[in-house]
Amino acid sequence: MKRTGTNRFVNNLVINGATIEQKARQVVTTINGQEVFLNCTYISDVELDGAYNSHFSLSHQDKEIDVYYVKAGNRVSASIFINGKLAFSSISMQAVFTILNTAYGISKSALNNMYIKSNETRKQTSKASSSIKVEGSFEF
Repeated sequence: MKRTGTNRFVNNLVINGATIEQKARQVVTTINGQEVFLNCTYISDVELDGAYNSHFSLSHQDKEIDVYYVKAGNRVSASIFINGKLAFSSISMQAVFTILNTAYGISKSALNNMYIKSNETRKQTSKASSSIKVEGSFEF
């Protein structure tokens, strides 16, 4: 498995801890009895050299969860380590959110906030335009 520098991102398709030799755009797997569709994202070895990389970590119940990712162009590919073991890799950030939400009930918005804080290249809209209050009540 190829790892990138100090980042623990693994540039192989790994699903439920197993390396999958065949590349796919999407993988269907079962997590906690629920079938989930995970989008895969691949970064070529050549692109890895100049790619932005970062990570975020969280503790949930008795699990230590580390998400390492690389960004090349507009593509982000991530690896999830749970208690130090590689569980998933070469998946999109949305797939990361789906996995952790389905497996542990961690909200996608909380995960997205951790991702945003860890990603210096992430563009954010200003607070003023992301929330507005409309007076009146719903009467339909």
